[in-house]
Amino acid sequence: MPRANLPEMTLAKGANNSHRAQGTPPDRSPRPVRSPDGVTLTRWERFERFTLRASMTATGVSILIHLVLFVIASVIQFGWVGAGTGPGDGGDGFESIVVSEAGGVQDFPDVALAAGDPSVGELASTTLGAGDVGPVVTGEIGSGAIVEVAGAATGMGGAGTGIGESAGGGTGLGAGGAGGGAKFFGVEARGSRFAYLVDVSGSMQHEGKIEALREELLTSVRAMLETTSFFVVFFETDPTPITESMRWLVANADGKRRASSRINDVAARGGTNPGPGFQILFGLRPRPDAIYFMTDGEFDPQVADQVERLNNAGPKKIPVHCICFVSRESEELMRRIATASGGTYTYVPGSRGKP
Repeated sequence: MPRANLPEMTLAKGANNSHRAQGTPPDRSPRPVRSPDGVTLTRWERFERFTLRASMTATGVSILIHLVLFVIASVIQFGWVGAGTGPGDGGDGFESIVVSEAGGVQDFPDVALAAGDPSVGELASTTLGAGDVGPVVTGEIGSGAIVEVAGAATGMGGAGTGIGESAGGGTGLGAGGAGGGAKFFGVEARGSRFAYLVDVSGSMQHEGKIEALREELLTSVRAMLETTSFFVVFFETDPTPITESMRWLVANADGKRRASSRINDVAARGGTNPGPGFQILFGLRPRPDAIYFMTDGEFDPQVADQVERLNNAGPKKIPVHCICFVSRESEELMRRIATASGGTYTYVPGSRGKP
């Protein structure tokens, strides 16, 4: 060490010894520190400056996180959910576009359709008077079986496309499917709850009729969406509900499996008495959106009056789609029931023989 510094060190050492000798503590106050910008800061000022910077950084991070969350919520609310909305919401009505025979497009806004309104595909275009029950409209359904649909119907467009008024003044759509529906012996209906009243009397054991009924009923049930429900009553002298609980079957895998088992086991026997079966179906809660009524024989004419009374007792009429299978014996009554309820009348000769 250079000698020139010795006197200063000696003085400093002497000063410390002087403090010890006099009993006074040395000065240990915090020494000022220079900041990067040249300002001299104490330890407390440095702490305040650090706290301020940390608070500002935390605030900025919080704002950024909230902005990201807001953007994600906006995408979910207005992007994904908005893209998923469609004509299935509500189901009270929709806007229809019908292609005319001339090739033009006609717009029919706000055409409200009843839940059980029917349509039969592949129909020839025709126009009937408001009170007419004939002539019938004929067309092919399925594997060549000829179907005849009677009632006041205003046809528009070509085969399978059109909007018209059915026998009872209801509105039918030529091409069904949207919003859920059912199809039985070629007759389509819309809604979410469908009831079947089918004839299993003794006459159904001839000409393969009971086998054809099983096949048509199984096909109808299996084609339903899981969002629909169904109920079946087999009638002969007495009615036989498909379930003893008298509750709607959901058209899911379990409901279809249970129904298939009962349908395959049904046998033809007894007389033809659909009246008690109608009482069961109109007593279901909630009420059906549409009823399919199929028979191959005659029945008591008073049943037509009974059906009208039961139907008028509810908040709105349920369309009854009447199907004469092989035999036309009950055609007049079936037309009457269809007209009064706003349903359709259909004649199906069957795949074998003639009536």
